[in-house]
Amino acid sequence: MTTRARVMVVEDDRIVARDISEQLGRIGHSVIGVTARGEAAVELAISNRPDLVLMDIRLEGEIDGIDAARQIRARCQIPVVFLTAYADDETVRRASQAEPFGYLLKPFEDLQLRTVIEMALYKDRADRKLRESTAALQVAHAELARMSRITTMGQLTASIAHEVNQPLMAVVMNAEACVQWLKGEKANVGEARAAAERAIAEGHRAGAIIQRVRAIARNAPVVFEELDLNEMIEGVLSIVQPELSRRGIALEVDLQPDQPSIIGDRVQLQQVMLNLVSNAADAINSSENLQRRVTVVSAMDPLGEVCVTVKDAGVGIDPDHLDMIFNPFFTTKRDGIGMGLSICRSIIDAHGGRLWAEPRVPTGTRFRFTLPPHTLQVAP
Repeated sequence: MTTRARVMVVEDDRIVARDISEQLGRIGHSVIGVTARGEAAVELAISNRPDLVLMDIRLEGEIDGIDAARQIRARCQIPVVFLTAYADDETVRRASQAEPFGYLLKPFEDLQLRTVIEMALYKDRADRKLRESTAALQVAHAELARMSRITTMGQLTASIAHEVNQPLMAVVMNAEACVQWLKGEKANVGEARAAAERAIAEGHRAGAIIQRVRAIARNAPVVFEELDLNEMIEGVLSIVQPELSRRGIALEVDLQPDQPSIIGDRVQLQQVMLNLVSNAADAINSSENLQRRVTVVSAMDPLGEVCVTVKDAGVGIDPDHLDMIFNPFFTTKRDGIGMGLSICRSIIDAHGGRLWAEPRVPTGTRFRFTLPPHTLQVAP
């Protein structure tokens, strides 16, 4: 059964426009607007939101049907079918760039018009479902990535609490000192002020720790911006270092200075670093190797990309698993779900980079990812 569609007709010949309107009525569709000018077609499409536009290519006014169709698709996502009496190569080439949903060579019969409209409407419905599914998938992926971040942060809770507790205790101690300096007849205002200033500084330090944690855990839209990769790495390491120290794991950091900036989403790249360093620490905890050290290095690689390496001396990766560790749900951890590295790779891929793993001899693993510098990058 034919779906009744609301159709807008854009045709500069009034007689032809009237005939097309009559044809549309005969095949069960309604005409919600007729115009002969490209500019008016765009405005009518925006205001009336038809289901379909039948667009003559050659029109009155400053823009032709091809330019009008481009604007309608860009602003309204309404399908357009071109009408033309001309089928030369140049016209077809230009028309195809507007992504039409069909062509009709004038004059045409009712059956031809019915068939093209039905095909265009079917394709439009399929495209809309695809866009909705893609959007839903992106939302689900973002939520999964956020839950992965929160899970990783949850493993650091004890160390984070300890880090926050230290400046808070200092705030209390300095506040008490301030009160003591102000007691009695001979109050020492200078010492009291100094104690109060120390309390304020420690309060800011506690706030900074909390802000860094919130920045990673928050549910924020993806924002690609110019970033200093070394500064981003240092921010993540400041969060994980207390946990590494608690486990007796040394952290070596070698960040090459004066590297070019990159274009990326700060939270997503923080998640990659957090996951790689946490995995390295877990690998060391599972190993009897006495070399309890995680090494983080950033440098320019021979291809001119920024390369970050996270090395450990842990249990290493079975060579048979090297091609599998980035697959969703693959894990060698007893309590793992196997999504961390898969999410990390998808993040790096979306940034135009690469993420891979290399076994170290005799033990350990080296994870590396590269990102193009700002000058070579195009933000999505």
